[in-house]
Amino acid sequence: MNETPTLAQLFGRMRVSTAAAALGALAVIVGSLGPWLTTPFGSISGVHGKDDGWITLGCGVVAILFVAGRVGRRWASIVAFVAFAGALGIAGYDGARVVKATSKLTIFGVHVAGAGWGIYAVAIGAAAGCLALALDAVVIRERDQQSNVLACGVSEFATERSHLSTQRCGL
Repeated sequence: MNETPTLAQLFGRMRVSTAAAALGALAVIVGSLGPWLTTPFGSISGVHGKDDGWITLGCGVVAILFVAGRVGRRWASIVAFVAFAGALGIAGYDGARVVKATSKLTIFGVHVAGAGWGIYAVAIGAAAGCLALALDAVVIRERDQQSNVLACGVSEFATERSHLSTQRCGL
């Protein structure tokens, strides 16, 4: 019987960095759909009209696709990192614009508008994805260097053993 794995089982099979990057991509996607500007009268989502939320949504989708398919593929990690960096740049720029524009909107000294949770979710998710992939690249690089040192050591040891055995045999 072929059972569908649960979300916990899928995340349980991933490395921590891959799971963190996947969760970051999900935060980017959900944050892109969430409110980027809130007022007492309603909110405006990132994908309202032709806003930058569509770009961050695309970045989140690209990131999650390439994070899911990056096992053993460095180029996929690079594509996912670039998608996260793009989403982070847009969220930072738009978040700063929203905060600056709404900081002066007050009625009787009470702020009536502000940045919504969506823009923060995009920024935090994209930053988490960038950090997870960057740390993973460092760990993989160090592991590869240690593997190369070990391989060279084994190769040199085998060469020495071979040379010694030929000397003992008189060859």
